[in-house]
Amino acid sequence: MINARLCFNDHAEYISAKSAKIASFLSSLMPNVGGPKKSSRRLLATVVPSIMLYAAPIWKEAIVTISYRRQMVSVYRGVSLRTVSAFPTVSYEAVCVIARMPSVELLVEEKTRHYGRRLHVSREEERKITIDQWQQCWEAADSGRWSCRLIPEVGTWYVHQHGEVDF
Repeated sequence: MINARLCFNDHAEYISAKSAKIASFLSSLMPNVGGPKKSSRRLLATVVPSIMLYAAPIWKEAIVTISYRRQMVSVYRGVSLRTVSAFPTVSYEAVCVIARMPSVELLVEEKTRHYGRRLHVSREEERKITIDQWQQCWEAADSGRWSCRLIPEVGTWYVHQHGEVDF
């Protein structure tokens, strides 16, 4: 979607609304108490970012606008909270790390980098770059400092394969 001034603001509003609608449907499938395990929650939670990030390299300028970024972050944070069965008081940075879901801004950058390089760099290498950037953001974040003490290394937490996070 593009408006008369050739910018993607309409598209940003549209995908935020569409993602919020899908997230509300998914939240009914993922109640915090008595719902599916975290592995199933993560699988269901991949639907919202895939909708949000469709054609991200093209509309990446729209995420610079604070209001559109807030809309996307709000939806993404809600899905991340449901993924780990967290309370709504958990910060965006902390819940993204706990859920092992990079922030939406980092995902847009990753998609843009991968689209620009195409065959030169694999998706795994792009993800490593994203995790390095995520670590820098995690260390510089003002909120989630207690979680940062518990999870100092994002890369180590991201690749761990044991245990489930739940209430």
